[in-house]
Amino acid sequence: MKILIIHPYFKTHYKAIIYSNLSNLIDLDRNYELKVLQLFLNESSRQNMETVDYNIHQYPYEILFKTSNESVSFFKKLTAIFKFIKSENPSIINITGYYDLAVVLPSIWFRLKGTPIVMSIDSTLNDNSGNSVSNFIKKWILGKMDGFFSYGKKSTELITRFGVAKQKVLVENNAVDNEKLNEVYITYKNSATFVEKSKSFPAQNFIFVGRFIPEKNLKELIRTFAKLETKNWGLILAGTGPLKEELMAEAAHLKNVFFEEPLPWYEVPHLLAHANVFVLPSTSEPWGLVVNEAMACGMPVIVSQACGSAHDLVIEGINGFIFDPNKNEELESNLMWCVKNDNKLRKMGKESLKLISTYTPSIVAKQMFDGFKTLTK
Repeated sequence: MKILIIHPYFKTHYKAIIYSNLSNLIDLDRNYELKVLQLFLNESSRQNMETVDYNIHQYPYEILFKTSNESVSFFKKLTAIFKFIKSENPSIINITGYYDLAVVLPSIWFRLKGTPIVMSIDSTLNDNSGNSVSNFIKKWILGKMDGFFSYGKKSTELITRFGVAKQKVLVENNAVDNEKLNEVYITYKNSATFVEKSKSFPAQNFIFVGRFIPEKNLKELIRTFAKLETKNWGLILAGTGPLKEELMAEAAHLKNVFFEEPLPWYEVPHLLAHANVFVLPSTSEPWGLVVNEAMACGMPVIVSQACGSAHDLVIEGINGFIFDPNKNEELESNLMWCVKNDNKLRKMGKESLKLISTYTPSIVAKQMFDGFKTLTK
């Protein structure tokens, strides 16, 4: 039986690691084979963030368009996907989300021919602001699916709100390469480079890693940090994006706010190593895998309730805090708690390591394979 996964972007490193683990499992089972169709190299907004690392893609794949998604017309994409599915003749299809009708419509066509479909979904009610017409279409599409790989509790909440039975959720997990990230983190912390770079920052720091875009809510993070009026803590903002100059201007009067350039995913621990607490203040974030990355490095996390991962990975007061991004006083309270209780942060970081241990690529891959087998019996 052939499992066909249709995934939007080849550069998505965390999926590459999960698919590689899945491929290893399938290789041990003579009844199944895997093929992954990567539609594009990357989305245009991330074109310059990091180069393609082909070495992490250890699974059978094909890239349909070796360009960004915006450069290919809807009809061209629809036709190419339909032809590819037909040529592969899969026993089951896994698609990502309900937004791309060029993927959804051909998949539903083959479902009418008897091929089950599983949808991977990261959307949440927080970022589902459609009108009655679009919600009707979403409900219709979701109703055509045979199963779901949900990225967490909030994604499951969304699809069940649209009438999907809870038993159709085959996976409720999302993962990064914890082992690799932790190894890089520890190695770097013990290096001379770390010691030298640490001289650039205060002894203790909060950190954000990601794109500088409006929904990350970074201007409010800077303003809230400024209210702490602490000289012993710094705020590191690592990344790039359209708001970079605006954010730098916002922080120009603050001596302990630092801007760092983005690094490839496998070097993100080099940034995290210089901080004590990770902060993700987004007003909209389906999941936020950087929370996984920070926890894999043994860090406490402060995460907005608008981030899907907050509701799966954060236990209030144990490994971090959850706050309402529309109430700056909550974020300020969480930051101040860390400043006043810095002696408790190491223990919270250890709790993060324990909690993230069940969110690994190998576990997600096994859950996916079990789901595929359930629907192809």
